[in-house]
Amino acid sequence: MRFFYKLTKILKRERIPFKALDSFYDYYPGNLVILTTQKDIEREKPDLPDDIQLLVLSPMRSKIEDILLTICQNIAKINIVERILISVDPGEKKVGTALFLNDTMVYSRELYNLRQLGHFLRNTFHHYNDAKKSIKIGDGNFFLAMDYIDYLKNQKIIKKDIEIQLVNEYKTSQKKSFTKNRLKKTLQRKKSIHEKSAILIGQKKGKRFFIDETEY
Repeated sequence: MRFFYKLTKILKRERIPFKALDSFYDYYPGNLVILTTQKDIEREKPDLPDDIQLLVLSPMRSKIEDILLTICQNIAKINIVERILISVDPGEKKVGTALFLNDTMVYSRELYNLRQLGHFLRNTFHHYNDAKKSIKIGDGNFFLAMDYIDYLKNQKIIKKDIEIQLVNEYKTSQKKSFTKNRLKKTLQRKKSIHEKSAILIGQKKGKRFFIDETEY
């Protein structure tokens, strides 16, 4: 029960609508993700429409962060993830992040230190281990951006297969509407200015930043 309490708490935080079901067939019409367990599937043997996504959880092995990523991916109707981009709006007190899967923004979050950023990057890259990975970092404060890169490099989060781009942050801090995507009508949580900046950084073309291979 504690596992599902934590999960529902995160769903509420992210403003992801959900309903506790009495059975597999007690759901709202439309595109859905049903969270369940292998035990429930074996007991009820559900026969569901193709637009219903079943996400089988194991409270002993499933990580809340991975479940949230998979839910966002399924809501966006992305079956196979070929490319993953995490954009970062670096700040001295807060960090804006945005996750793009196959060029579609599916999730954003405001973090509070480099340690949290490192955990988010490491976990997300591991979750999508087979996808092509890249990071875009805003360079409004170039020296701060370099501090971020140095930290990620020292923590062994930046690797040879991860492309790094520096992005000009001009106009990324303005309050303007950002890209339309499949989550716009689904996830209504108000985004912070740092999240909005990170989303805009992810949409802009950056300049490739190369790290000496001897430093990996």
